[in-house]
Amino acid sequence: MNWKARTGRLAALAAGLCGIAGTAGAADLTLDVRGRSVSPSDAEIDSLARRFGSTSARLTLGVRRKLGVRVVYSQPMRLFLTRNGSPLPTVRSRGREAGDLTLAFETAGNRAFPAEYRAHLEGTFTAARSTLNAVFGSPKTGGTVRIRNYDADIPDTQAVAGGVYIPNAVGGPEIRFPVYSSPTAASINFIHTLLLAYLADNPSFAESWTEGMVRAAVMSVARTPGTIPGSPTSAEIEQVLDALYDISAGYDWSNQPGLGAEPFIAPNLLNLPLPVGGSTGGPFLLRYRMAGTAWAKVAAEHPGFLAEFNRRRNLNPALYATETALVDLGQTVLNALVGGTGTVEGLSFAEWVRRQAILHRDLSPGTKTALEVIPLQAGAGSSDFGVFGFLLHAVRREAGGSEVLLSGRTHPVYWRPDALRFFAAGQDDVIDVAGGFGSVAPNFARSTFDGRIFRSRVEIPFQGRMVRASVPAGAVSTGQAPTPNNLYGTLTGFPNGSYSLDVRWTGGSRTSIPTNLMAFGLNISDSSFDRAQPLDITLRRIDVSPVQTVLTGRVNKGWGAFGMDLQPASAWQTFNLARSPGLSLSGVPVEPARGDAEALLGASGGNLLIAHWNAVTGRWDQADRRRDLVQGGGFFHRPTVTTPAAIFGRRLADTAVSLALTPGWNAVRLPESGGVPDARVAVASAAEALSTLTEARGTILGPTFFRFERDPANPDVGTYQPETGFASGEALFVNVLRSEGAILATLPGTSSAAPRRTVIGPGSGGVQEPERGVDLRLVSPRGLRSSVEMRVRTDASDRLDPALDSPLPPSMGGMQTVVLGPSRMSRDVRSSRQTNRFRVTFEGLIPGQTYRIEASATDPGIRAYYTDRLNRRGGWIGPRFFASFRAAASTHEVEVMIGGVR
Repeated sequence: MNWKARTGRLAALAAGLCGIAGTAGAADLTLDVRGRSVSPSDAEIDSLARRFGSTSARLTLGVRRKLGVRVVYSQPMRLFLTRNGSPLPTVRSRGREAGDLTLAFETAGNRAFPAEYRAHLEGTFTAARSTLNAVFGSPKTGGTVRIRNYDADIPDTQAVAGGVYIPNAVGGPEIRFPVYSSPTAASINFIHTLLLAYLADNPSFAESWTEGMVRAAVMSVARTPGTIPGSPTSAEIEQVLDALYDISAGYDWSNQPGLGAEPFIAPNLLNLPLPVGGSTGGPFLLRYRMAGTAWAKVAAEHPGFLAEFNRRRNLNPALYATETALVDLGQTVLNALVGGTGTVEGLSFAEWVRRQAILHRDLSPGTKTALEVIPLQAGAGSSDFGVFGFLLHAVRREAGGSEVLLSGRTHPVYWRPDALRFFAAGQDDVIDVAGGFGSVAPNFARSTFDGRIFRSRVEIPFQGRMVRASVPAGAVSTGQAPTPNNLYGTLTGFPNGSYSLDVRWTGGSRTSIPTNLMAFGLNISDSSFDRAQPLDITLRRIDVSPVQTVLTGRVNKGWGAFGMDLQPASAWQTFNLARSPGLSLSGVPVEPARGDAEALLGASGGNLLIAHWNAVTGRWDQADRRRDLVQGGGFFHRPTVTTPAAIFGRRLADTAVSLALTPGWNAVRLPESGGVPDARVAVASAAEALSTLTEARGTILGPTFFRFERDPANPDVGTYQPETGFASGEALFVNVLRSEGAILATLPGTSSAAPRRTVIGPGSGGVQEPERGVDLRLVSPRGLRSSVEMRVRTDASDRLDPALDSPLPPSMGGMQTVVLGPSRMSRDVRSSRQTNRFRVTFEGLIPGQTYRIEASATDPGIRAYYTDRLNRRGGWIGPRFFASFRAAASTHEVEVMIGGVR
């Protein structure tokens, strides 16, 4: 299937959009009343709503085209009026009873609706009122809400500005609603806007909670028979909900760190012109759909949750201004609904919430990436087998909340279930990212496993971040069986083998569903399966004796088709990071459920002493430029007191896991509990096949890795020590030589797959030319050691040769031995055709202390002489050479001369 043919090219979006007059929290807008006027003019309010709608429509245009969305885009919103930044008072009028809304439609003038359209809106409220109350609870504040027409035309003909609810309008709460050409879309968006009126002036802790719950309720109400006048078909309703509200079938694929945000649309993207060449606004639409689906999963298991949650919260909204308070309320509601200890998908409410990435009110700066996966229906009789669209969003959040839409190029990594990397067609092995968005649509071929379905694990690196998803190739829709299945999924984190799946739902079950190559897919014809509801899952491994039950649990599905990525319970675990006073180089082997370093390390503001090396800017990211903690990412930190950190996250066993490395220095810790032998480490750059670690050293990676050893005399500094591999299990600095960056992958311990590689340039396969030279080591009075290598060979030069030379990583200070060559060198290789003088500097010394020097020639044929001019000492270096000096300053320099080979 040709992705471009299916959806068309992403059109260039117009620049120069006017700024929005006021501030925007995405669905909640504010408009300041200026001057002496009692209220802003109708034109000001309408203009703000239209410009918000126009901007959000443009920000989502590229994604909507990729999704093939044909319905009109809209985004209902709340708008608060303020004066000098303070909200205007809310005018309240009582309805027929407390908590009941009465709609008062404008009856004359240009704010009145056409009679037929008004009747349709009135009919929607009448038909949906009881369901609205049952699903969402009674309105927080009863009384009259005025309903007025406003011209919502915006330049995008496939979008309108959406409804606007103003809780503190001068004449009392009012809704301004556009005229939709589609009666079904009008009803669904009117339901959405009415639910905003149910919230009244309740403060929003986070859009993922407030707007997410509203969207979940919209889905539930709209799907309730009889709530939408005109008897639209289920297909007509689903067309709107699937496009703009619901992502149930692919929720597992996008439930990944980097998705959450507050607000969902960064203020600068609303108030500044769109970038030249177009923009997608980051994962803006994906965030809204994921937020609605998250709460729909709760409502699927506990239909009364939203109503009871809102009822209790409305009693005193001020009590629920933090996530902790909201989570406690959620657990209280669950307990009340079940008459005991309530759970969601088998988890406590707090545990469930922290595993939902969209509910993370992420305020931390740094690069964020998110992935949306779309299974594409195959053309009948075509060669399509496993066709998926992968939509990558990439932004950099600034400390003030602005988001920069990133651009660049990346190469996705496709893994077979046997931990071999494989490739799609050439155009599908690269993603060009522009304006924060890029996409690719590979067809995982039938020939990969002779027509059998299989799991493909997809990893997409971008600027040091990695997003991942497991998709079931051949299990959704193929050219030979184009009608899509409605239950499909993958097994990730389990040992390769044969498994059988039992699924039970309200009114039916399917048992002994076979899996093949860690994937499954089938069509369940029972109409009771279509409903949003809990599924009880049992997974057994059947190729062992006795048969093993490896997973039991509950998964809440949405309406219609459903995809699952089943993972063992052990995949979620807590990594305890020991944090003793002093400087340490650390890494996190799990993928943190929430990456904010400030929260994870139990520090805030100036107390968060953490630093990441940014190879792009050539500086340390600290304080307001701190980054999230990511799986495998290394960082320096310096607690002032012992403060252990428990980092909750996911680590998948029996699965190839890659780390995204940027060009230059990267601090990494492999995602394993301990050391990893070289045979289980693979490296690749761009769309190359995998290389072994030995092959990659000196070609893709620098020849030497470095660990950090804290100085026993000064715990706030330390020394870099050379390493050849990851057997120590520590975080190491690795130098990536390729401008495209690289991936560093750990292969499963049970895998028999050896990395396969292509020709990657001169020097591949390790150093072959004989080398000779001198090893020199500095030893402190407390036994701390720091060494350098000085080498000569016939094919070397004085220039920096990344395949031979080893510069030192960027320093955090401390005792270090450095060869001053083309860079600050730990290993310096030069031509043996000349006499070479190596200037060796010792740094981080303590004046007054005596240091020992140990040196040795690697070959008796080497002529090497040591000179310490400051102390007027020297001598020929043989197999064993010793010297010492008393430090007069924090640095000391000596020289080693290596002449011709005898």
